[in-house]
Amino acid sequence: MAIHHLPRVATMTLIVASTQSFAQNTCPSSSYLGTLTPTVSDPSAELIYENIAIDGTSAYLSSSYFDQGQGISFYTLHVIDIADPQAPFIIAQPVLNAPPAAITVTNDIAYIADYQGLRIIDLSQPQQPDQLALYPTPSFAMDVQIVGTKAYIARRDDGLEIVDISNPESPTHIGEIDLPGDSRSIAVDGDLAYVADEIALRVIDISNPTTPALMGSSFTAADAWDLSVDETGNVYLADRYSGQSVTSSVRVYDTTSPATPNQIATLSYGSFGAVRGVHAMGDQLFVVHGSSGLQSLDITNPASPQPLGEYDQAQSVNAMIDHSGLLYATSADDGLIIIDPSIDCGPCQADFNNDGVLNFFDVSAFLSGFNAQDAQADLTGDGIHNFFDVSAFLNLFNAGCP
Repeated sequence: MAIHHLPRVATMTLIVASTQSFAQNTCPSSSYLGTLTPTVSDPSAELIYENIAIDGTSAYLSSSYFDQGQGISFYTLHVIDIADPQAPFIIAQPVLNAPPAAITVTNDIAYIADYQGLRIIDLSQPQQPDQLALYPTPSFAMDVQIVGTKAYIARRDDGLEIVDISNPESPTHIGEIDLPGDSRSIAVDGDLAYVADEIALRVIDISNPTTPALMGSSFTAADAWDLSVDETGNVYLADRYSGQSVTSSVRVYDTTSPATPNQIATLSYGSFGAVRGVHAMGDQLFVVHGSSGLQSLDITNPASPQPLGEYDQAQSVNAMIDHSGLLYATSADDGLIIIDPSIDCGPCQADFNNDGVLNFFDVSAFLSGFNAQDAQADLTGDGIHNFFDVSAFLNLFNAGCP
């Protein structure tokens, strides 16, 4: 199978962190190891690619499409061989019974959160999937995480539920805790579970799974939607845009004292779009902001995240997961995108003085180079310094401004 590497497009994004405005580097096409856009038998179907899970050398990508003729939506689970990340290929494409909100796969068994509850499917023979059980939940199951023989389910209207899945054919209730907001995302770290429940970050003690207990909360100004926990226990929360007076942001919490999660940093993305997702991977944080692409931040110091680069061709990302040092993302339109985040991103062309900050001094530096007919200011690469170079610079400078 031919792998179509994504072309490099010169762009720049502006991130507002505290009071600094940082120039964002553009990540090269060599960062994209492989892509795969699955299709189905219906040639007219326009698929929207959504969730992703990885188990061993297989990736599981869900998609949906609406059949206008029948007036019915269809949902597919694309099973993809990723043994060679540069040449992924389809193994099977079983049909799903309901739109999945989240998927986790372990030991060839898929645990799918959907509007009916927790659906458990044996995928050992992906061409012939076998539904082992459907564990009903009182409201839409929005997210699920599997740890050992327990499933932790974020229920939209009913908080967190813990389910025993030691026998996948007969899941049983262990414990639950109701939460005030809409529970949307969950991350389990040892004896703690972190839940984004729309209005707050919730820290829950799950050391006794039969009686999970709320330990602490940190209320948000916007609409908490997604979260991720790094290797040292810091929590990154995506606050989606929800009104002209509220900014979209990523909030960073130190949870050393779980009863009082301490917000140590805020990355503001303005009021022009929504932060839709976050994923911590090693010393990097990946942020999905609107449809502008996938951005990477250095979180070596979680209290002061610094921009690394933008994967500007990974647009409209719906889900992310890391595996064996690579990042696997689903693009709503393009399917599976496999990224090697270890490849350094190139310099932002608009950051003319190379100080990592985009401001008036870069405009001054460009004009100085332009007047001196410096090759760096020949942004069109035609050997001539003219209006088109000025226009190109202004486009680069303004491309990511809120």
